[in-house]
Amino acid sequence: MMKKSYFSLFLLTAALLLTGCAADKSAGPELRTYAYTASEEPVKPTLQFQEDGQFQFSYSVLSSQILCGAYEVQDDSLLLKAEGDSGIYVFRLNGEFLTFDAKASPKLPGFASIPDGAFVALRTDWSKRWPDMNALSNFDSEGGEHTPGWSMEALKYIYETRSAAANGHESIDTDASALAAAAGDLACERYVLSQGKLQVELLCNLDQVAPAGAVVLVSYPRISGATGLPARVWAVTE
Repeated sequence: MMKKSYFSLFLLTAALLLTGCAADKSAGPELRTYAYTASEEPVKPTLQFQEDGQFQFSYSVLSSQILCGAYEVQDDSLLLKAEGDSGIYVFRLNGEFLTFDAKASPKLPGFASIPDGAFVALRTDWSKRWPDMNALSNFDSEGGEHTPGWSMEALKYIYETRSAAANGHESIDTDASALAAAAGDLACERYVLSQGKLQVELLCNLDQVAPAGAVVLVSYPRISGATGLPARVWAVTE
């Protein structure tokens, strides 16, 4: 017997993110975390510079996206070139402060209101790595995974504030690998299951779906005692 679930789709669009990208330390800002206080996001975006020459740019509670890549300083400007992103994000250096230059930078993704009962999918384009399991896991030289995923703040927002019905993602696990490794736990996945919610992993073709408004059909077998089930997912859009 196949069970079908119907949802309206709300798509979170995210550029490819990876932690652990090298950066040029020859010049640059003080190695600490900066908060973008002018943002209207409920959790302020942060830009973190680390001792090992890496940076992390997390800009939305609705995405566990952490942009990273090489940075360089030109005069009074800090230029961030994120991997998998053709744009350069520009910050102005002003003593202890960094000011985000929105006019000189690509537009950061915006998010529409999430309706009650929506299926919320996190688009990272990670499915383009299928079926290469090494590429999907993105192992480093020490065997650590580097994959995108959800943050706890994002999941609590879509379920507790916006009353979403289900969530989905293109990667293998719910949790971003960096967050899971730091916590030693798949806390995000446990949270979703504790809410009694449905989630679909290893989604594909999200780049062909409109950011909002599609109707999603999820079909899967009912197998007693199974910890996971194969699913067929369709998105009906204009």
